[in-house]
Amino acid sequence: MTSATGSRPHFKHIFVSPRAREKYGERVETITTKFRSAEVHEIPANGSVSDDRTIVRTDAFIREAAGIPVDDVAGAVTAAKQILVLDVRSPHGLVRKFETKGGLVCPHFYIVGTMVNGCFYSCEYCYLQGTYRSVHPFIKLAINYDDVFDAMKATARKNKRADLVTNFNAGELMDSLSFEDVTGFIGELIPKMTGDDFERSELMLLTKSANVEALVSAAEEHPEAIERVIPTWSINSPRAASCYEHAAPGTEQRLEAAKRVQDAGYKTRLRIDPMVPYEGWEDDYRDLVRSIYGEYGLQPQVITLGTLRYESAVPAIARKRFRHTNLFDFPLVKKGEDKQRLRYAERLAMYRHVVDAIRAFDDDQKNRPVQGTGRSMGRSRLRHGT
Repeated sequence: MTSATGSRPHFKHIFVSPRAREKYGERVETITTKFRSAEVHEIPANGSVSDDRTIVRTDAFIREAAGIPVDDVAGAVTAAKQILVLDVRSPHGLVRKFETKGGLVCPHFYIVGTMVNGCFYSCEYCYLQGTYRSVHPFIKLAINYDDVFDAMKATARKNKRADLVTNFNAGELMDSLSFEDVTGFIGELIPKMTGDDFERSELMLLTKSANVEALVSAAEEHPEAIERVIPTWSINSPRAASCYEHAAPGTEQRLEAAKRVQDAGYKTRLRIDPMVPYEGWEDDYRDLVRSIYGEYGLQPQVITLGTLRYESAVPAIARKRFRHTNLFDFPLVKKGEDKQRLRYAERLAMYRHVVDAIRAFDDDQKNRPVQGTGRSMGRSRLRHGT
């Protein structure tokens, strides 16, 4: 997994595609030398992970070389956390518009993705356990950063001509900062956000990480970029983070990182999600809010709230990965096509409790109603999930 601070992954195997080695050899060496204990494999020249015609053959090569179980989904998901693939991804997939599903209310944004399977944290509730993580059991990093920058620039320029605001999200399929001390991607991206093409653009970063050196440095060297970058921390009560968010930095580390970034001049946001209704949750989440405003002096522009929920496929996989978990013992009901949630009354009680705690510490919230995620709201906004 990671160190106690959750600062960097530990890889047993690193696979390098021919295109990555040929086009970005120096970058490959920079990354692989950070993991000297990892065994480095060269993917055969007859295919690449991002080539659809050879993806099955390449996956088989990785599975065999890394000893990944074929018929054990939970084992494959766990093993994938320690396998890194360096490849060159097609520019068409690096920046793409997020398409909402039926009934989902969400602001329009564009997914920015260098990490395809991009998280080495092991949160028990993570929906990605039930998706392609077991089919393609590795963390894949697209190292053609310049193609990402060019795709973002083209998208921003096109929308600007149409008088549209462009929202880029670098945290939809990956943690925005967890790999930053390995890749340096965000540190390279932020200065590019200062250009005229990005005048009507914002970059959303969503993270549990404490890797904020790039953000702090960028604020000093490119202060004009601060208004275009929105760092957001996913946080939880210390008990929930310790029990269910394995290998990630603890609550205190995340809040300290958010404070550093706020002090550097950024307008930060927080996401308290998923709130878990274990015995004593009322005191824990109230204390969390007290720490946010009191001990750490944070003034988040937006706080988003969410309660425990997960895809129906997750419990069976997670119970095998986390033998002693109690996360799936809470009574949930199925809502929608394939998602289970807390009962409405329980969700409402949790939202009201935390909102009341926030209003007790934030004067701007005392007379402001909670609004849904699809509404346009001002400073210190509260949002709630479903």
